[in-house]
Amino acid sequence: MTTEAVRLLHVDDEPDFAEVAATFFEQESDRIEVTTATSAAEGLERLSEGAFDCIVSDYDMPGLDGIEFLEAVRAEYPELPVILFTGKGSEEVAAEAVRAGATDYIQKSGGTDQYALLANRVTNAAEKYAAEQEVQETHRRYRKLLEGSADYVHVLDPDGTVTYVSPAIERVLGYEPGEILGENALDYVHPEDRSPITEQTQDITAEPGAEATVEIRVRHADGDWRWIEVRARNLLDDPDVEGIVANARDITDRRESEATAEWHRRLIENLGEGVYVRDEDH
Repeated sequence: MTTEAVRLLHVDDEPDFAEVAATFFEQESDRIEVTTATSAAEGLERLSEGAFDCIVSDYDMPGLDGIEFLEAVRAEYPELPVILFTGKGSEEVAAEAVRAGATDYIQKSGGTDQYALLANRVTNAAEKYAAEQEVQETHRRYRKLLEGSADYVHVLDPDGTVTYVSPAIERVLGYEPGEILGENALDYVHPEDRSPITEQTQDITAEPGAEATVEIRVRHADGDWRWIEVRARNLLDDPDVEGIVANARDITDRRESEATAEWHRRLIENLGEGVYVRDEDH
């Protein structure tokens, strides 16, 4: 379990209560670092000045009440945990809090046991929020890497249906990713190349983790055929993928250069006369 500090913003219009609450929060968990605001407006100001992992807010406050404060927070921070901690307990207030997007709702009570409960809810909510933010950041990072890649990546079902394609396909083949999803990848392959790639797909599908590399012609969005090197790997048994992952790279320029070199080689080999090359010194 993580031991990182939990940055808590506590919003309550009673300064004495807020001070006592901060003391109890920090006694219940040495991970919780409390910043106090004595109005919703001050709470929004604190949010604009620094990062927080969770908010605990009162309901009955002058100016903006707890629900209005929550709605203002949600407008800027849609996923930040907000727990309503209020002495005004009613089903109506609880329902309104849930509708406004509150993470949790706890009614104030006498004694100090409530702070142990609240501290536990705060740390749990903050840890969940941190984990979700890490996942989203990872997704953003990999999306940027895939968008900037010279290759595009697609994931296929065993029958060739495209279940994922990276944004780089637009740069390589001119298609929007949405145009390809749900389509059969074989439909975009040159008719003369469909048989060998079908055989390769059958081979790697039969063995988990198997890999294969093929060079095929694929139709560009403008109707031209582009030579593509495809490196495929069977990850059907991987619960995070459940598909055949294929990394594709445009090798048209290389193939055309090789074809030109081969044409010159054959031309020279079939000339009836000797051929030589001389340098600048003759």
